[in-house]
Amino acid sequence: MLESHCRDVGRDPTEIRKQLVFRAILGEDEREAEERLLERAARTGADPEQLREKMLVAGPERCVEQLRPYLDLGARDFLVLARPPADLRTLELVANDVALALRSL
Repeated sequence: MLESHCRDVGRDPTEIRKQLVFRAILGEDEREAEERLLERAARTGADPEQLREKMLVAGPERCVEQLRPYLDLGARDFLVLARPPADLRTLELVANDVALALRSL
């Protein structure tokens, strides 16, 4: 669709910066991510399954696997939606592990 619109207005679609904003609860591994999901659910009174539907709950490797199709579509910026209170553990894993892995692909 983007390419079609760009063609209509005479713009090169490769000049457009593409980004993906996503919500996530990450852990060092899947077990830690699941524990963190349950902790957040208990703290906020939310249903864990409803949180899971809205967020990527994973370790860094699976997070990269889930984001890879968007990278293949041309996304180069991956932004974690972090509303207060910020999930510093997730942000740390995205910055140190996920971002590094995506840059190497």
